[in-house]
Amino acid sequence: MFLMLLWLGAIAGMWIVVISGARRQSTPDTASSGLLILMAILFGAIPPTVICFVSTFVLFQAAPTVQFNAGSSYATTLWSFWVHAWPALFLASGFLAVGYFFWLLIALAVHRNHWTTFALFLSFLSTAIGWFLLSNAFPSA
Repeated sequence: MFLMLLWLGAIAGMWIVVISGARRQSTPDTASSGLLILMAILFGAIPPTVICFVSTFVLFQAAPTVQFNAGSSYATTLWSFWVHAWPALFLASGFLAVGYFFWLLIALAVHRNHWTTFALFLSFLSTAIGWFLLSNAFPSA
């Protein structure tokens, strides 16, 4: 439960950093600021958020083991969805964690915007926590 709260906190912190950084960065005189903001939102914030929300939605309402969902058709339907969605979520979370790690290393080497570096750190943290939690929520029969 603590890791789930830490995961949600990392997602919330990531969005706070991305939104506040986008507000500070959005100036009409720089053309690259719009591209930087779009990249931070599209590639940095949205994928971990989708993985987190789908996983928490399913796992707060159904168990990853089918026997614990017996008697509830809604929970069994969510478990069936989880069986099909889990491999994609698990692989995406792992690939995202590796990608954010290398993107973070590049951002640390360049030292351009501190808010993007912090947002990338929170993106990496959230996907790494998500990957670990998803590895523990393997659907089983």
